[in-house]
Amino acid sequence: GGDITSFLAGMEHAIKDCKKRNSDGSMCVINMSLNLYMHGQSANHAVANAVSQGIVVVVAAGDDENGDCILKPMSAPEAITVSTADKDDMWVLGNYGSCVDFYA
Repeated sequence: GGDITSFLAGMEHAIKDCKKRNSDGSMCVINMSLNLYMHGQSANHAVANAVSQGIVVVVAAGDDENGDCILKPMSAPEAITVSTADKDDMWVLGNYGSCVDFYA
């Protein structure tokens, strides 16, 4: 597993790399499948920072059967949060709640 320090360093690297490769940032997407179990907002602030710079951030909702949207960065309002589904319905273990934008 990772920690918040590694996550923040990775986000900063992705933002800098996007700026280096695309001067307007419009062609960049950060896609993450992780959950940071913490109460601080550092991860969500990092997502908001990336989005404010024109980067699309897509995050997995996780698979803890959790509906309270406390996990980071899935709870970042600026992120596109995707949970799991099968052909008939959302997956039984998939996280859900007001922070989930799509089921796929």
